Amino acid sequence: MLRFWLPRLRCQCHGSVRIPFSILKPYQQIWEDVTEQIGRWADLGLSLRQMQAEIGEQMGAQVGLRTLNQEAQALRMSPDLELTRCPPVVMLDAIWMTLLADTGQTKADSRQRQRPVKARRKVCVLVALGLYPQSRRWGILGWQLAEDESRKSWQSLLLGLAQRKLHRQRGLELFIHDGSKGLIAALNYLHPHVRRQRCIFHKLRNLWQRIQVAESLTSQQARQFKRRLLQAIRAIFEAKDNRQATELQQAFCKDFAHTQPDLVATLQRDWPETIAFFRVLQRYPKWPRSALRSTVSWNGSIAC
Repeated sequence: MLRFWLPRLRCQCHGSVRIPFSILKPYQQIWEDVTEQIGRWADLGLSLRQMQAEIGEQMGAQVGLRTLNQEAQALRMSPDLELTRCPPVVMLDAIWMTLLADTGQTKADSRQRQRPVKARRKVCVLVALGLYPQSRRWGILGWQLAEDESRKSWQSLLLGLAQRKLHRQRGLELFIHDGSKGLIAALNYLHPHVRRQRCIFHKLRNLWQRIQVAESLTSQQARQFKRRLLQAIRAIFEAKDNRQATELQQAFCKDFAHTQPDLVATLQRDWPETIAFFRVLQRYPKWPRSALRSTVSWNGSIAC
């Protein structure tokens, strides 16, 4: 910790005189180089506690979480701020939530105080997450509230990111998405030449629902039968490359074409987008697969 003594001047009228200093700003707690480092950590998706630990280890000083949060948020205040680095992989997803909206009406409570009446309103948060090969963490590139997952809503978010220099020419290689029709239409319009990866978790869920089970089986036997089939499909996505995965997929479809036609048709649908992550693995072989093929692995709930 450093102590600074600053001169304090008084006017002849006994009032304090403000003197601007070029080295220190009012209420400044950290230097500009630390602020820039916080911005780089924020781009990589580090949490506030991780930033706090890094600063403590490197500088032997403790910075409060509130100060770190203020600095990180100040760097992200401008939605037009150009991205310092373009991530090779961007994950797009929507989170639905309920908000309380003011109806403009009031009602009296038990103490006869007038309280505003609020109604529940369903909205979705459209989120774009950036993934980097040197870090298993993700960083929020942008988000916005929307009434739905329409093309217009997604296009508004993607257009803002494109204006901040998120595009193929700067290294963008892959979009991960869950197959929303509005999102696909927006990607076709703004990023027709960027590869896309369909979420494997959603794909496996759809495949599970398409498995046909004999009526003679009990519920437990039916579940075991479906699990065996799904395990065989999961093994396809664990192949060493896209060529081997395609060979395994074709062999599976040939074996079950007559007994499981709906399952086979679902597996074949959008097949190139189902294995697009193999292209990224060719350049970054140490990148965990679970981070490249699912939109639900980012919150830690599941790994496909």
